[in-house]
Amino acid sequence: DDGNVDTASSSHIQALTNEVISVLREVSQMNALFRESLSWFLPTIRSNAGGDSNGIFLSGDAYRLADFVASLSKSASPAELQAVLEERDQERRLHMALVLLNKEKELA
Repeated sequence: DDGNVDTASSSHIQALTNEVISVLREVSQMNALFRESLSWFLPTIRSNAGGDSNGIFLSGDAYRLADFVASLSKSASPAELQAVLEERDQERRLHMALVLLNKEKELA
């Protein structure tokens, strides 16, 4: 049933989104640029995309979140950043952003 695939995919994307946000918050505790940017970004994405104050993100937010992470990443090569921006699959794009974030976390 295709409905189950969509639901599983949505659940996985939501889990990846939550993980990215969790690591973003960790990095923001160690990095003032991340902290300032995150304080601006999260309320904006929720209000613009119709998410709620509990951090429920809509599917389009996965792209914006990955792009946001790429925009803050200082340890990634230009090719790595471009790869995130060009990736069309939400799940892969979020995973790539998570890899970048974990690099930032290691360097912080």
